[in-house]
Amino acid sequence: DVTSWDEMVAATQRVIDSADAVRDDHGERRPIAVLVQPQLDTELGGVMFGVDPVTGQTDRVVVEAVAARPDALVSGMATADHYVLSHRGRVLAHATAAEPVALDRRLRRQLVRMAALAEAAFGAPQDVEWAVDRSGLLWLLQSRPVTAVAARVDVHAVVLGAGPVAETFPAPLTTL
Repeated sequence: DVTSWDEMVAATQRVIDSADAVRDDHGERRPIAVLVQPQLDTELGGVMFGVDPVTGQTDRVVVEAVAARPDALVSGMATADHYVLSHRGRVLAHATAAEPVALDRRLRRQLVRMAALAEAAFGAPQDVEWAVDRSGLLWLLQSRPVTAVAARVDVHAVVLGAGPVAETFPAPLTTL
């Protein structure tokens, strides 16, 4: 949210000053880069996973979207709409937040394409932070490998118990 030259110089200096905390194995100060880029005026944003981190399913993309800058979601200030999309952008599941965000077909397709391109570029499914600016342009803000993925659940697995299913598993079976 830097809006003037003086603010930019001060913000850049804060980053440079933080280099004291970055040391190599010998305790020597390491060089640090400062990236300066324009602030986006966003219409909506969020995070996206190139694999379902809960089920481990790779045939879908999970999207969390907010009608704000994505940092509102990442910081916990906003609750997102939750979308599970096919690799073609079709909605497989949707849970609406208090302030719903509608992802139209075009944007859903752009998001799943972005997920596929990020995975191809980095060699693994990615956790992507994204935003859409006021002109409707989709931006990839940052990407990193998805670090926590549940073991893939085999829905065709046979479970054998000591007795009838109702006695062995008295509660309905669900995916953990």
